Amino acid sequence: MKKGDILITKVGLEKAVEIFKNKVMNDFLEDEIPPLFVFEKCIKDGTLECYMYEHDGEESGYIVTRKRDDLVFLLVLAIDKKMRGKGLGNVMIEEFKESVKDRKVILLEAENPEATDDEKEIFMKLKQMGE
Repeated sequence: MKKGDILITKVGLEKAVEIFKNKVMNDFLEDEIPPLFVFEKCIKDGTLECYMYEHDGEESGYIVTRKRDDLVFLLVLAIDKKMRGKGLGNVMIEEFKESVKDRKVILLEAENPEATDDEKEIFMKLKQMGE
């Protein structure tokens, strides 16, 4: 998959909240995401930004970022299960890097389900990965 194959849209509050409720809350552990009211406040004040990625007219992934001074943190990156393994994640990260090239830091935390002994956490991490 290459850059021209996907449509990237910075979404407004309404769509960001929809993505948060329908995707982020299901794709990530509760302690990995802010409460909804904090998410909404930060989208409104511009501290957080949400981007939707589409391929062939279907929502295929999303990114949530946080800006602070000259820093941009990649908080959430998720790809629809049926789109995994096709290079969309690489395209999304490259687009993200291009959009923040004037910033100082990019942070990405990767999940490893084998890094814990807690069965519930292992289950959630495997679920996040589509296992």
